[in-house]
Amino acid sequence: MDIIEKLGWLETIVRCPACNGQLTTSLATRVAGRLFSCVLHCANCRTDCGQVANFKYFFNGFPPGYEFKRALGVLSGRECIKVHSLGVEDAFQLTGNWQHDAEAKTVGAIGPNACIATLDVPPDAIGVGLQFVKHPWSGEAEIRLDDRLLATLDLHEEAGSMRLWYPVNTGSGGGRLEIRYTGKRNPKALADQVWLGSPDVVLATSGAPSVAMMPQNRGNPYPAEFGSLMARVRSDEWVLDCGSGDRAYPSPNVVNFEYSHFAAPDVSGDGHALPFADDAFDLVLSQAVVEHLYDPYAAVAEIHRCMSPGGTVFCESAFMQPLHAVPFHFFNTTPWGLERLFSAFDIQRIESVGDLGDTLAWIYAISGLREKGFGEQVDEIISSVRKLDVHIDPSALRMFSSFVTLLAKKKRRIADA
Repeated sequence: MDIIEKLGWLETIVRCPACNGQLTTSLATRVAGRLFSCVLHCANCRTDCGQVANFKYFFNGFPPGYEFKRALGVLSGRECIKVHSLGVEDAFQLTGNWQHDAEAKTVGAIGPNACIATLDVPPDAIGVGLQFVKHPWSGEAEIRLDDRLLATLDLHEEAGSMRLWYPVNTGSGGGRLEIRYTGKRNPKALADQVWLGSPDVVLATSGAPSVAMMPQNRGNPYPAEFGSLMARVRSDEWVLDCGSGDRAYPSPNVVNFEYSHFAAPDVSGDGHALPFADDAFDLVLSQAVVEHLYDPYAAVAEIHRCMSPGGTVFCESAFMQPLHAVPFHFFNTTPWGLERLFSAFDIQRIESVGDLGDTLAWIYAISGLREKGFGEQVDEIISSVRKLDVHIDPSALRMFSSFVTLLAKKKRRIADA
């Protein structure tokens, strides 16, 4: 199986998130027979419910300021496209005060003078995929093509650093694409910086999938248990990383689904209304997601619907972890709470993971004590607790573990048994 096969399969299983109905496309552009960009329409709901851009599916809106339909009008009917990835320092001509982060492969405008990153779009290009870094110190950025304002982006992210993938359909003929530091910022932002990652230039030459679909991980490390489960997945079975964050698993039969518009996921949407057909997936991973769902029962019911009978789900959820990704941290789950959430499944195992030292380390990390000069005392406390952790009976972890994991199977229907 390869990425082209994956893209073809995705077309067959995406559904309207509101009614689970079949979808039709308009203003479609295809690459090697696969959807590169289009508008997705649900006849049952009589509405446009999603879009495809650079092979990625969006069911929860699109970056603000992006006039999607007008841009697609330029591309409609085009075939044979490849994506050329550029190194961030080679791609842009930088004027003004920019900093370079070699490890993160980013460049950042920090002002106070005018800062402009310019990319000369070649005549055979029809689009550019930009990557921005959102974080608490980010301000506003303008995107201009031949000095025409396309969008103004608020890049502030209170919860921490994350990537935003933003497509610009340039049409044919090339042009001068500029990303401008404005010096403006969200009132909650700590600064007005603008950080850029490596862009992709879409060329109308030969067919190839987007580099954005290649394996990458700017999110949580995958659980060891997931690797063991993947080793038992057949090549013709499909896997859903539900709430993947900004990562893509190095296997073409894994669909990466995420709410935020990150660079890596295949599909963006709401976990409470998954845009997939019934019985589509044989294995589902839900890692550090449940605590961020305002209705976890509805979301777990959607996972159940999308799983094949006999399919497996592995869930990892916060228990004694402090608040994170505020304000989108709604619940923590005990072992008994997770059991109740997945009561429709055949539960194989529930485990409490993470010693008391792990929980305390996280709490002290956000307490501000290190910044106040108490780092040495904090390290002494955590070290002492970790020495005691080895003497704690595993059954006692149920009362204070950092997180809880669950392994369960979707019950087979009587007709399937």
